[in-house]
Amino acid sequence: MADLYEFLMDKLQNVKKLAVMGVGSIFMADDGAGIMVVERLKKVFIEDEYPRLRFYIGETAPENFSGEIKRFNPCHLLVIDAADAHEKPGSIMCIEPEIIGGISFSTHLLPLRIMTEYLQRETGMGVTFLGIQHKDVTYGAAVTQEINEAVDEISGIIEKVLRVLCHGMTG
Repeated sequence: MADLYEFLMDKLQNVKKLAVMGVGSIFMADDGAGIMVVERLKKVFIEDEYPRLRFYIGETAPENFSGEIKRFNPCHLLVIDAADAHEKPGSIMCIEPEIIGGISFSTHLLPLRIMTEYLQRETGMGVTFLGIQHKDVTYGAAVTQEINEAVDEISGIIEKVLRVLCHGMTG
């Protein structure tokens, strides 16, 4: 993705409450990329200090958090996950909710599209998917260098975006 910072600033500019979810399996090498990003962000944005921002580690069953997300009632949900879009490993892509069925998110018990459509119907929230092209999803393998670098990059960019947006998350 050419300019993730600008994309996210545009997509999230009017958000007053934001939920961020990392999805995947940490046991399957690169598939844990979304979880790695959210774990880093949770360390920076402590919930008590940022009450209009919530982070969720959805692992392979993100639907388990749908009730909690509904209660939080965010304006927007940002989902970060490893994906197979036949891109270069470590590539970052925005995946529009209506085409998510064409991208492989294989380790989830329930397709992400079903969960997010349910949440959108129930709350009216917007949803943005960020995919990280995986290289290796072998069970028990180590995360690849490409994914570690992508996680560093995405975490840094999202942190910058959230620092700007958190000033507007009032009321």
